[in-house]
Amino acid sequence: MSEQKRTPFLVIVSWVLAIVFMVLKLCKVIDWHWAWVLSPLWIRLAILIVSYIILFLLSIKKEE
Repeated sequence: MSEQKRTPFLVIVSWVLAIVFMVLKLCKVIDWHWAWVLSPLWIRLAILIVSYIILFLLSIKKEE
């Protein structure tokens, strides 16, 4: 049986939000800076990086 990989819900939501914000920005409906238009992507990335750092620090502390 073939195993299907499922994309996490948070990834889908962040991409959909980013695309919606980009369309609204390009249609001049919103007047946001591009950093905020793309914020669903970089906020998700920032949460992932912080999570990895916390897990890394916890693994170091556990080894001591």
